Amino acid sequence: MNRTLGFILALFTFAMVATDSHAQLSVHMKPTKDTFVAYEPVKVVLTITNRAGRDVVLAGRGRSPWLTFQVSDAQGHLVSPRNENQFQPVLVPPGQSLKRTITVNSMYSMSQKGIYRIRASVYFTQLDQFFNSKQETIQISDGKKLWHQVLGVPEGNEGAGTYRRFTLLSFNTGAEKQLYLRVQDEKSGAVMTTYSLGQVIMIRDPQWTIDLENRLHILHMGAPQTYAHSVIGIDGTMVAREVYREKGGDRPKMVSTADGDIVVVGGVSEQDEKQNPLSESVRKLSERPPGLPKPGGNVGAGFLN
Repeated sequence: MNRTLGFILALFTFAMVATDSHAQLSVHMKPTKDTFVAYEPVKVVLTITNRAGRDVVLAGRGRSPWLTFQVSDAQGHLVSPRNENQFQPVLVPPGQSLKRTITVNSMYSMSQKGIYRIRASVYFTQLDQFFNSKQETIQISDGKKLWHQVLGVPEGNEGAGTYRRFTLLSFNTGAEKQLYLRVQDEKSGAVMTTYSLGQVIMIRDPQWTIDLENRLHILHMGAPQTYAHSVIGIDGTMVAREVYREKGGDRPKMVSTADGDIVVVGGVSEQDEKQNPLSESVRKLSERPPGLPKPGGNVGAGFLN
């Protein structure tokens, strides 16, 4: 009887310690969305809350980082990390939360289409144990190709003399269609970047063109009577973006001038609409109003001549 009672007390004590231990850190992870286009950043928001009642220092053990992920495919096979990410030590005061947005596929190869399951693990140095988030499921899919073209990298740019393949994709999220850009190295096929240009309404075909500096210009309808003009550098970064609206029956469209400039004709820019309601309906991108924030040929939907 005493032996049985002792065993029960031992189990109770262990349960109390385990419960207290698991209350030390709260780890919550949530993907920014359920479905991603292949090669776009798969981002999760990680929130770590300190329930220990004292300062907690998150630091690695030896060469192992304090934050790792378990990524598995639809068959349950673990995806091996492709590089070592050494997250810097960080102090979390008692009762406070640390919030980070992390790109998981910068550490794990998730380029194949299909289902992936992700769990975050945080190492707690003082207890020498890991605390896990709940497992989240995402899907990697791909869009419908609208257009592609190979462009040479001009002199003065990194990789001058090489070639890049630019591809426009439309992707149906279920709630809306998104317009995506993908840029690859033409020789190796390596994807340099993939990202969304925003919602696209296909009742008006997007226009695209290449300027004299081999920059890609895209004009697409993103909302009723509203259009976005994006300029993409040869490395895939967005160098400028401006919003235009229809004015009466006058719709914005891109044209190429005789000297090679790309201009938007028709409608009115959002900035001009705010600053000068009587602004002209033709604006070069170089004439953008000062202080307008910037995000970090032939013209075609088919190409116009």
